[in-house]
Amino acid sequence: MPIAKRPGGRRRTIPSNPAVLRASPPRFAGLIGSLIVALLVSGCGYSLGGFDADRGLDIEAMRVSGPEAIRGEVVEILEGIGVATQSAAQAATGAASQNPLPHLQILDERCHRENLITDVGSGKERDFAVVCRLRFRLIGSAGDAIIASQNMNLRRESRHDPQRLIAGEWEESMLREDIRREAAARIVRRVQAAQAKMRAQDEGSA
Repeated sequence: MPIAKRPGGRRRTIPSNPAVLRASPPRFAGLIGSLIVALLVSGCGYSLGGFDADRGLDIEAMRVSGPEAIRGEVVEILEGIGVATQSAAQAATGAASQNPLPHLQILDERCHRENLITDVGSGKERDFAVVCRLRFRLIGSAGDAIIASQNMNLRRESRHDPQRLIAGEWEESMLREDIRREAAARIVRRVQAAQAKMRAQDEGSA
């Protein structure tokens, strides 16, 4: 499991007012808990999708295209197992056109926020979920569909915590990042499975 990097070395100013110090623990308890969860997710995100880092891929290079955020997560996994990746800009060069690569296409990524529970007294949202839907496919270097277009649905929920003061957009952003990490791991796992199936078919026909 990768070790989460510590935040940058900025110094934190400690208030000298004793009253402020006494108020600090409950005020930041929820934030500290959220940060711990975020670090654990960052360190173990790829395992969420069942990604097998030891299996690797029998592919030296691959073109990856799609929305930049999810593409970046996929590229990080692929390069971590020794697969060189190519962007759309690099693929447009003459050298790339002469040597076509397998092309992993993330065709669509749509995320939205769902309200689960509304506080009756304040009328404000209390619990919410982030739902993401992705679509991808893998095209071989010969133009054949190794993985036909597939859909993927992922969901993360945020439950009310009375001590948590910081939520809203910040927490929604963290949930989206968590979903992207799992989605990237699942995509690579399906590429691994497709390649294993093709290898078994080749060995069976030999």
